[in-house]
Amino acid sequence: MSAQVMFYTTVFGGLAFTLVTLVLYTLAHQLGSAIDRHDLIRAARMQQQAYLRSVEERRRKANADYGSQDDEAEIEDEYNVDIIEDEPPLRQAA
Repeated sequence: MSAQVMFYTTVFGGLAFTLVTLVLYTLAHQLGSAIDRHDLIRAARMQQQAYLRSVEERRRKANADYGSQDDEAEIEDEYNVDIIEDEPPLRQAA
């Protein structure tokens, strides 16, 4: 092979390697961002569920004095929120 062919092969090989590295880095960064976003959403849902449960407990305690009993289904309908039980974190699932 001539020196010129070796030179161009090396240059294009280096460019291809750099391009592949850049694409993989971008994909890894996007995955990391998606995982972080999922974890934030999960934490917000858990906090919202904890708040709704505390509201439910306070309501039950207040209604216990008056003899009124409501079930959990009415609370879920009232706040229009589905309670998700122990959603696994995306980091552990991956």
